[in-house]
Amino acid sequence: MILLFDTIMIHTIKKIASKPLWYLRKFFGYSIFYSNTWEDIIVNYILNNKKDGFYVDVWMNEPVRWNNTYLFYKMWWKGICIEPIPSLSKKCKRYRPRDTNLNIWIWNDEWILDFYELSSSRLSTFSKEMMEMRLSEWYTLKWVTKLPIKKLSTVFEENKVKEVDILSIDTEGYELEVLQSNNRDEIKPIIVVLENQGHDQESQNTIMAYLKKQWYTMIANTYVNWIYKLDDEI
Repeated sequence: MILLFDTIMIHTIKKIASKPLWYLRKFFGYSIFYSNTWEDIIVNYILNNKKDGFYVDVWMNEPVRWNNTYLFYKMWWKGICIEPIPSLSKKCKRYRPRDTNLNIWIWNDEWILDFYELSSSRLSTFSKEMMEMRLSEWYTLKWVTKLPIKKLSTVFEENKVKEVDILSIDTEGYELEVLQSNNRDEIKPIIVVLENQGHDQESQNTIMAYLKKQWYTMIANTYVNWIYKLDDEI
């Protein structure tokens, strides 16, 4: 398989361009990219600078920095931002008021769970055992919240979503469960960006096999995220 983009190339370009980009941010008030390793630039290239698109960002965490969809928000796209951490969900509403912001969690089943928000928001979790382990590592528990769990297909139905251009998933190892929660065959995102860190080889192979079965082809691997594109003919 030949990927369009190689991580070494991406990091090289990023290093060379870092000084001009810093000046752009300082003097023009915007950034060319916002993702960790240019995922948004790659996706924009694949979609040929598409206008008026729609994205769904699952566990977006930060609404601007290190975010895969903020570039498209700046391009006046619309979308749904899903963030389970209450404090970050409020931040998302503040920085991205045009988006639909949901303080929920996505899973391939639906119920309500306790969500443990820790002093380091990225380590927040539904697992009581994981929470207790983090407390033993000197992190602190901020609060416990009852959080609704929904399927992606339910979110699409409740928000009258007809089509999705970009689905970005960063759920700390639960990417497959999010993918499986969309059981609406008529809504298949054109591009899927999902974090590939935190998976062992067996888990990676399972995700790859699932996406291949759903008619997706890997376009790029930044070694932080995989970028998949829906095949043109299904």
